[in-house]
Amino acid sequence: MALTVSFLVMAGVVTFAGVVIQVTGNLKEVPMERNISTDYFVRKYAYTAVPVLIKDSTQNWTALMDFTFDFFKNVYTTTKNALTVIEEKCQFFPLNTEFKTLADVFNISAKRVNFTPGEKPWYVGWSNCHSKVATVLRQHYNRPYFLPVDSKSSRVDWIFMGGPGPGAFVHRNVKATHGQRVPFNNEPMFQELTQLNSMITSC
Repeated sequence: MALTVSFLVMAGVVTFAGVVIQVTGNLKEVPMERNISTDYFVRKYAYTAVPVLIKDSTQNWTALMDFTFDFFKNVYTTTKNALTVIEEKCQFFPLNTEFKTLADVFNISAKRVNFTPGEKPWYVGWSNCHSKVATVLRQHYNRPYFLPVDSKSSRVDWIFMGGPGPGAFVHRNVKATHGQRVPFNNEPMFQELTQLNSMITSC
């Protein structure tokens, strides 16, 4: 079973590897686009509450190959004070696991990392607010080409990692530049968005 590493790049409205996260009540499927211009993106999606998957938005990202459990474990365990900063100043989401800290995640067995049958499933998320780690991470992705020049980018990177099954619940990112999350209350739930908003895909 493969590990899913998700990397949230927040800019403008909110994008997860090209997915604009906001949902309307009548949506039956998530539209997909390629080679989309900034003008078209702004007119059709940017501020409309319509999610979209831009299928070529990550095609030049080395994150697609390099972001693995071992990559993150190495970066966080070899960068001075990285795990301490994450624990004390950032946010960590154990998402239905027993983990208390990111360090706990990096201490799991290889069998659990690889989702060997019989091992407990896991899925976690965290914000990175360690500047040296951010420098390393940002070498592996760039700003999606279709975003307007004046869209705001977050200084915080969000990483979600784990296997299939329960992960982050479908949610609306209310204040993208601060990573606030509010669960949907009276809006339809979309299982597809659970996957879209928590994955980098190499579509």
